Amino acid sequence: MEEKQQDNMLELGSVVILKAGEQPLMVIARGSLYNNNGTIGYFDYMACPYPGGYMGGDVFFFNQEDVKEILFRGYHEKMEDQFRALYREQIKKTEYKRLHIDYGDMDQGSEIV
Repeated sequence: MEEKQQDNMLELGSVVILKAGEQPLMVIARGSLYNNNGTIGYFDYMACPYPGGYMGGDVFFFNQEDVKEILFRGYHEKMEDQFRALYREQIKKTEYKRLHIDYGDMDQGSEIV
């Protein structure tokens, strides 16, 4: 995630609509690793359907630029700021690349790491 995008990082619990969809999604993780047919990398966000939440089914991976609309921002306080600073440092050091997926082309070979 570029530094400008990190400053606008979505908090956990944020609810968004992606450019490629209409289903509201709630952010449940940031910087999650993903195995895309043997290529392991990360996405800015992992989310579950809203309002149902995560029930062991589908999760969605996306990046900041995939967001069409922010419906709700999650809780933000001092620990969030500390997390963002640590996240910036870790992203600079990571050996994993930032992934981009065409959700229409996903197949059974992709999984959360």
